[in-house]
Amino acid sequence: MIGLIGHSNSADKRELIWLTLEIEQSKLNREKCLLMLDKSLLMYFAFLIVGIVGFINRYITVQYLNLVIALSFCVLASGLIPYMVTMYREEKKLDALLKAYHHNHKEQKPIKRNVRRKR
Repeated sequence: MIGLIGHSNSADKRELIWLTLEIEQSKLNREKCLLMLDKSLLMYFAFLIVGIVGFINRYITVQYLNLVIALSFCVLASGLIPYMVTMYREEKKLDALLKAYHHNHKEQKPIKRNVRRKR
């Protein structure tokens, strides 16, 4: 009996460590995509500012301004699309992990939080 309890505790620890590692990997993926989104937003505004300032000071023509604006949208899309795809994948992955965790621990009672009620 004692061996079974120790084995169960060890399995729970391994599962908890695995879940923690999965969550950390998810955080890293999100951070990488967030950095890429930040860089693309920075490039987007840089393209717009350079295009508008160049057009106002007559350094570039209307055709080049249109090209710069189109390229700025391409840069924005190149950062936004991977961010959205990664967020969708990570959300699905975390939902699957939560469902699996709740399915494996169905017989345990949920933890009650200390919530003060109004009197």
